[in-house]
Amino acid sequence: MARLGWHWGLPVILEHHSGDLGAWPVVPETSMQRVSSVFALDIADSNTASLAGGVTLSVHCLVPCVLTCYWGCALGAVHAVLQGHARRLPTLRSPQQMEMALGGDYLHREQFAISKDEKVLQRVELPDALRGGDLGGVPRLRYPLVVLLTHAEHRPQPRAPDMVALLTCVHLPDPVHSVSCRVLHQLLLTHSGLSYDLKRLFMSTDAPEDSQSDEGVTSQVLPEVRAEGQVAAQDEEDGDGRGGACRDCVVCQNAKVNRVLLPCRHTCLCDHCVQYFRQCPMCRQMIQFSFPL
Repeated sequence: MARLGWHWGLPVILEHHSGDLGAWPVVPETSMQRVSSVFALDIADSNTASLAGGVTLSVHCLVPCVLTCYWGCALGAVHAVLQGHARRLPTLRSPQQMEMALGGDYLHREQFAISKDEKVLQRVELPDALRGGDLGGVPRLRYPLVVLLTHAEHRPQPRAPDMVALLTCVHLPDPVHSVSCRVLHQLLLTHSGLSYDLKRLFMSTDAPEDSQSDEGVTSQVLPEVRAEGQVAAQDEEDGDGRGGACRDCVVCQNAKVNRVLLPCRHTCLCDHCVQYFRQCPMCRQMIQFSFPL
């Protein structure tokens, strides 16, 4: 049996023997549960978006939804909303509940209707009177933009596993804090009070940059996440949508990639090669867990 290692950034055979792996530890596999969602939201122009110029949101919902944007939300107010949702005081299911919980502690509000199965590029901007300012230095006390997606149709008795809202906190650069636009947090909220923290998976791609998918945070057909407890790993390949070809393992370059490494979230190994690595071959971070795609 060959043991693989790394030398000058390349995989090499360290040892070859015919016995079993013996004391060679195996990366533990964490169990995952597939959860369906009807919401998908991403940033369509992250390279050019700013607090003064606005941002374009890519939205796709499988049911009629309401898109509500809150500019300059206080961090403490948003965290209090999430704590209240977890305690079901009550669960967050509508913009009205969000605004009551925030107590008006935001600078501006916008709202849009999203039709069923409609893929929308929605432009959102601050009014002229509020443009040109900043939200202070680091650490900030306000999120530049908080986006809430909720069901448009009232459902008096949703089932316990139902997803009732998608809450997204977005950073936007201003004259004081110039880091480029990005999603800070994206939480999928359920009727039972659970919150799934959506995270991107990182996978190599040969596609050119201008062909990158903008389908949002989930798959093209049915948004799905894989979750353990209250933490979810987003079922998306960076720069490669569901319609793209599967990538080969970066080590053997033969089998298809089917393992996600945690906590770095690189998706680069096959079932066979993952047993020989204690560090991610992409970033060298220690592997604590893995799960199959």
